[in-house]
Amino acid sequence: MSVDINDQYDKIFRYCYYKIHDRDIAEDLTQETFLRFLESPHYRDMGKELRYLYTIAANLCRDAFHRRQTEELDENLADDKDYEDFILTNVALGSAIKNFPRKTRRS
Repeated sequence: MSVDINDQYDKIFRYCYYKIHDRDIAEDLTQETFLRFLESPHYRDMGKELRYLYTIAANLCRDAFHRRQTEELDENLADDKDYEDFILTNVALGSAIKNFPRKTRRS
């Protein structure tokens, strides 16, 4: 069985998008998946090319997800007292709204 890249490209893109939830990154991962697939002809000769495509895509998505998780926060955001006040104000406001009678609350 030979994998038709045009037929499988959309499937791999949808898989990457489902895992990452970012269109640009999913497009990059899809392209990288096919590049790695085409660079390894020894595996394609064994059959199960579609499974190999999904394995490559899954590994790339996992790596991209971990990279996004380890990105550092902006230093201004972490040290900004206004951000802390904003959160505390929103929590207090939410609690106050819950204490209003149901008729006066908006959905």
